[in-house]
Amino acid sequence: MPRVPLAGRDDLDSINLIVNDENRSAASGSGGDDDDDDDTGPRLVIVSHAFSRAQQEYVEARHKDNPNAPIFYKDATPRGEHYVRCGVQVSGVNHGLTVPARLEVCFCDGVSVNSKFVTRPGKPETEALKILGDGDKYFEIEPGKTKYFDYRIEVGSLRADDRKFCVKVVPNADHVAGVLPAVTPGLLVLSKKRLTGEGPAEGDPVRKRRKAAAPPPVPSIAYEPLPPQPSPYALPVIPPAALPVVPPAALPVIAPPRLYTASDVLSQTLEILARVGALETQVQHLVGHVEQLVALGWSPPTGAAGWSPAGGAAAW
Repeated sequence: MPRVPLAGRDDLDSINLIVNDENRSAASGSGGDDDDDDDTGPRLVIVSHAFSRAQQEYVEARHKDNPNAPIFYKDATPRGEHYVRCGVQVSGVNHGLTVPARLEVCFCDGVSVNSKFVTRPGKPETEALKILGDGDKYFEIEPGKTKYFDYRIEVGSLRADDRKFCVKVVPNADHVAGVLPAVTPGLLVLSKKRLTGEGPAEGDPVRKRRKAAAPPPVPSIAYEPLPPQPSPYALPVIPPAALPVVPPAALPVIAPPRLYTASDVLSQTLEILARVGALETQVQHLVGHVEQLVALGWSPPTGAAGWSPAGGAAAW
């Protein structure tokens, strides 16, 4: 996989500068003694940092004069094929000591960037750092092994005054608090750049996007409208016939309802009570006659409704 050049190392944190000096000393054969290595102390080291094949080809096609330009086009499609692969190791720690670490976005001077930012008003916040795969920003680094992770920066440098972004690998446990963090090389994050077409490309690294001048106003065309022409297929308009005026029919006169007074209601109530009293008297005479018949030994015929020998006249 193509490597992003380490030119412009001023973009890196001083931690990685120390590691770079050691690597140059080892390559030249001058080397240092064991005491010099011990002075640096335990630390995390970025051992590889490379674009994906799709991203590298995208950069090479747009920067033929500098095909290894440290520029990441975040809106190149398909997004899943455009990312950066980074490898990190731990140095200067005892074997068997696993270093928990976390990832965060920062500038080249090590200042951390907010993990979320707003792209448009009313839209949900977007993560500045996206980890491909499981998306976990927390992992463990074992001594003698390289931990790889693929990441994307989702915030453009235009939002940060054209500053470059880095990924900081920070120890994330109390027992490794003395381990120094590592910072990846800085990348200028742009949107995308067209290969053909006029006008400045969005996110040009040399110049910012220029606002297109407003087009001149279009003059109005002078014309005289024609008078309305009747269609030969239009149906003739027939006015509706006037409806005859019918006088309203005379409504029948309804007499107002009669309202009874309190005296009328009282007199009718007394009349009803008198009739009920007379009926009650007749019932009492009838019951007396039946009792006399029963006392003389009379009995009603068998199966008479309402009569029982045990209950006598009261039951009947």
